[in-house]
Formats: sequence, structure tokens, C-alpha cells
Amino acid sequence: MAIRISIIEDDDWIRENLATQIGGTSGFQCVGKFSSAEESLDQIGHNVPDVILLDIGLPEMDGYSVARHLRSLPSMASTRIVALTGYGAEEARRMGREAGFDLHLVKPVDADELEIALGAARSR
Repeated sequence: MAIRISIIEDDDWIRENLATQIGGTSGFQCVGKFSSAEESLDQIGHNVPDVILLDIGLPEMDGYSVARHLRSLPSMASTRIVALTGYGAEEARRMGREAGFDLHLVKPVDADELEIALGAARSR
């Protein structure tokens, strides 16, 4: 069974490239692509993924707030939330852990590193 992945990323180029990369990797399926926090929160609960790749620097609501909201939903208890961000400082990582992120990846993410991070969802 494929690992179902949703992407929440406001940069169109990054979001589409991630979706293409995921779709071309055996065992993974992109089930949602969202350009805003609002759009993702309206839709993601209807099609709960195994993994969410979540940008922290979103315009209306930052990724920390999105992660906290998602973690408050019982349906998201086993979903792996991965920060995929340009924020690499220890303070950003600490805030991510506190918000409920399972992993923190800094852009640009190496394809192998991303595949390993996504593959870790198989063990959940």
C-alpha cells in the first residue's frame, strides 16, 4: 500500500516539483497539494494522509499554527508532520517540536533525504 502524502507549500514551483517527485517514487502517492493554510485546513480532514509536508513560512497562518491545529484533531494522531522549510536555526526546530512536527527538513531537501523521511512513515 502506498504512503499517502499531502503537501502544504505556498511556492507553486516547490509544491509542484515535490508532487512530481513523490508521484514518481514507488510506494508514495501525493493525495493533496495546498497553497495556503486555510485551503489545507478546509480539505485535509476529508482525506487524511499518512504524511504531511508542511512549509513553516506560509503567508496567512504559519506552519507552526497549522501543525498545532492538525495535532488537535483526533484523525491526525498517526499522521507524520514534516517541516519542509527554509528555517534551519535551532530555535525554529525547537518551535517545530513544540508545535507537533515529527521531523524538520531544511530546503533545498536532497531527494534521498526526502525519500528516507517519507519512508519512515512506513514504520508507524
